[in-house]
Amino acid sequence: MSLYCLTILKDEKMSFKDRLWFTLRDTYISEKILRLFAVWCFRQTLIFLKDQDQRAIEAANVAERFVHGGATKEELFAASDAALLASEVPRSSAYPSCQAYATSAKSAAFSAYSEAEFGSRYAQDYAAQSAFCFSLSKPKDPKCTSNDAEISAFSAQCEKLIEMLLEENK
Repeated sequence: MSLYCLTILKDEKMSFKDRLWFTLRDTYISEKILRLFAVWCFRQTLIFLKDQDQRAIEAANVAERFVHGGATKEELFAASDAALLASEVPRSSAYPSCQAYATSAKSAAFSAYSEAEFGSRYAQDYAAQSAFCFSLSKPKDPKCTSNDAEISAFSAQCEKLIEMLLEENK
C-alpha cells in the first residue's frame, strides 16, 4: 500500500471527491481492492433504495466472485451490460427517485466493468449521485441539503477505502 494513498485520503484540505479521484488508480491500489471497493459503493446505495433491479445486484455479485476467482471475464462483461440496461430510466418515471435507482444500477455496472480503475471511479461517483438523487425525493430537512447527502457518501467512501487498504496490508 502506498503511503501516498493514506496521506491523500486523510488530507482535510481536499474535498472527499478529490481525494478519491487522486487515489483510485491501479498504480496505487490493487485491482482486487479497486473492484471490491466498487462493489461496496454499489451496496451502499441499497441501504436507501428498495426493490433494486436484480440485474444490478447480480452485477455486483459477479464482480465480487470475479475477484475471488469464481467468475469469468465473460460473466463479468455480461453482468455489467445487464446492469447498464437496468439503469435506463423510463421517460414516464418521477425524476429524483428513478434517477436514484438508475445511478445505483450504473454503480453496479461499473463495479463489474472490465477495467477496475475506471470501474471503481465511476462506481463510487454513481453511488454518491444515487444518494444525492434519493435525498431529492425525500421531504426536506431545513438543516440538510441534497449536497450534504452526496458529501456524506464521499466521506464514507474515503473511510471505507482507508479501511480496505489497511486490511489488505496487515
